[in-house]
Amino acid sequence: MNQKSQEPEEKEGQAVLYSIGHSNHTAAGFLNMLNQHGIARVIDVRSHPKSNYVPHFNRKELETFLTGKGIDYQYEGQNLGGRPTTERLYRNGVADYGLMAQETPFITTLNQILLSAADQLTAFMCTEKDPEKCHRSLLIAEKLRILGHETVHIKPRKVTVRHSDLVQTLTAKLGEKALETQGRAIAYRR
Repeated sequence: MNQKSQEPEEKEGQAVLYSIGHSNHTAAGFLNMLNQHGIARVIDVRSHPKSNYVPHFNRKELETFLTGKGIDYQYEGQNLGGRPTTERLYRNGVADYGLMAQETPFITTLNQILLSAADQLTAFMCTEKDPEKCHRSLLIAEKLRILGHETVHIKPRKVTVRHSDLVQTLTAKLGEKALETQGRAIAYRR
């Protein structure tokens, strides 16, 4: 269910985080999307923070650009990325989000982000524009949902979708194991 910029209210003890895909946006267009939602910190969750297609999203260039515009940048792809380096986190050559979400570095990093999310509106950023096709939704936002926190996925044209709504949509389309099915379909393959 897509909604135009209907921001959730934060409930006591519940953090609201955001997610965004840089896709092929211009730097100015990306900044505008962040500013429309008051994002003060971007957590880069790309395993490989480099783009030949849109080089302004390379890690160093992006960090310089965002910090120059007053937005904090933090790279966490080593712990929250969708391409694990540990072989045991793959099942039949496919990254297993269920296993990844149980890893100590993943949990520790997510907890640290949650502690500071109350002070700064925070968005997880990856490459993929569609949250239903990205690990930031199927791994990170889903773990946050299980922990009782909401994630709002920012899409172009001031559209947002709550992760809980995305889960309902996927479940209606793919059945009760929708997240697992979708995760296997889009997960990194070795």
